[in-house]
Amino acid sequence: MKELKLGALADLDGDKKKLNKIISRFKKEKIDALVLAGEIPSKRKNSLKSILSKFLKLKVPILIIPGSHERIKDYSIPLSKIK
Repeated sequence: MKELKLGALADLDGDKKKLNKIISRFKKEKIDALVLAGEIPSKRKNSLKSILSKFLKLKVPILIIPGSHERIKDYSIPLSKIK
């Protein structure tokens, strides 16, 4: 049975420096799936769309768990705009 490599992230709060480091690490580790456990975007407009676009480039399944200040709608709208 193959070992599942899971990447997990919470409380990014739109920090693009951390985001780039984390994505590099996930690529290096060749994760099989990603869990985004809330508080991912900053308050800036389009922050979530930009961040999700970068995570989608990993080409792995992504499980999103909205944080205490988020709703699933906060994620579904930006995701619908990403091809």
